[in-house]
Amino acid sequence: MMRLNELLGQDFNDDVLDKSLDKNVEILGMTADSRNVLPGYMFAALPGSVVDGAKFIGDAVKNGARLILAAPEVDFPDGVETVLRDANPRRQLALLAQRFFKFAPPQIFAVTGTNGKTSVATFIDQILTHAGQSSASMGTLGVKAGDYQLPLEHTTPEPVMLHAILRDLYALGVESLAMEVSSHALAQFRVDGVKVNVAGFTNLSRDHLDYHENEHTYLDAKARLFSEVLVQDGVAVINRMGAKSNFVEQAASKAERRIFTVDTVNADLTLTDVTPRADGLDFTLTYQGETLAVTTPIAGVFQAENIALAAAMCLAGGLPFKQLRVGLEALAAPVGRMEQVVSSPKGVACYVDYAHTPDALTTALMALRPHCKGRLICVFGCGGDRDAGKRAEMGRVAAHHSDHTIITDDNPRNEDAAFIRQEIMQACPAATEVANRREAIKAALKDADAGDIILVAGKGHETGQIVGYKIFPFSDHETLRDLVKELTVGKGEDD
Repeated sequence: MMRLNELLGQDFNDDVLDKSLDKNVEILGMTADSRNVLPGYMFAALPGSVVDGAKFIGDAVKNGARLILAAPEVDFPDGVETVLRDANPRRQLALLAQRFFKFAPPQIFAVTGTNGKTSVATFIDQILTHAGQSSASMGTLGVKAGDYQLPLEHTTPEPVMLHAILRDLYALGVESLAMEVSSHALAQFRVDGVKVNVAGFTNLSRDHLDYHENEHTYLDAKARLFSEVLVQDGVAVINRMGAKSNFVEQAASKAERRIFTVDTVNADLTLTDVTPRADGLDFTLTYQGETLAVTTPIAGVFQAENIALAAAMCLAGGLPFKQLRVGLEALAAPVGRMEQVVSSPKGVACYVDYAHTPDALTTALMALRPHCKGRLICVFGCGGDRDAGKRAEMGRVAAHHSDHTIITDDNPRNEDAAFIRQEIMQACPAATEVANRREAIKAALKDADAGDIILVAGKGHETGQIVGYKIFPFSDHETLRDLVKELTVGKGEDD
């Protein structure tokens, strides 16, 4: 609850309101969903690519909306008490939500990029926790703060939910939050009210071109985190090893943000001597003349970059270099991120990874190759109603970097699953096609021998298969474990 004059603040003049209203009136809540409006609420009539929120102003008023936020060109039905007009109502909603909920963890780390966001945010949380801080993470895997967990529908929630979560984390005593920030969130101004102290960039490759017009607009959206959202005295932490890092670094520099770099040479934090082991990685970090040799159970050479970026962001946030060791050596892989789920009775290591772009699949397969004594087997598919251009690219990647590829289904949604598989198969005709994802994973297990590695890619942490508008329960993790049990007790179909 907040009085209108407090909500609007000193930046607003009376002329932004279509009608005068007692500035002491209380605004009891806010939402961009008319169905959630209660008496005394502010309703944000946001423009949408599918549905325009202005169409629901009448419903919001009937439900008791006291204040309407909308674009200047919107017409209003009778009965609307007060209208707050703004040329960018999405951004204004984010700023108002921050003012309404007031509180947030004092230090916020935000990471963006095509691949690696979840890993970096999770690693930051783990490092800070081991350093004795009360820390939390937010992103694709939901919100996690100690025993507190909250699933999320989107990687980065819409502004009202986001700031309500930030307030709750503050109330829990969380000192530092590591959050993922998606390109959708940046393009839709969801995080503009968040006081980001440290912003990190992983890399950029083809993804979400079904939403963004082209790669340039995609990159521009990512760069906003560093040039507009990051607080003026904040730190932009750039992984120079990541594709398109120069563009983001230039954007941060032009906006006069302090820059902290990560690279193999000539950087604030250097990453060297990356060596894969059968059970993890060895690498060295160097900062201001101090060196730290790290041994971690995390697999995949690319994860060394993610760990280094997480370490750099912690350093930029004020953590002493010597306090990194305990956290780094205790790191655990995030769910579905280069995660070894199980080993088969034959001694086949089975990994699950969220890789769903050509670049991510390339990275995952190349990262596993040094750990593989035998064949590298890849099981994956592509989603429906998403960027179709990446399907053939992912097929070529799998054909080139794996020894055996099995093409299957992965969230076909409203497209013909067989058609999606064929678009992938055009680029990898030697692959095996198995429509049912469970049967595809079973085929990989039955084909693999000791020393082989199986990578099941695409779903990662997801626990459902989207067909049409329905979500059917499906987990790569559970499927692998169940099938290995079947094979172990001799219940395979050939027995």
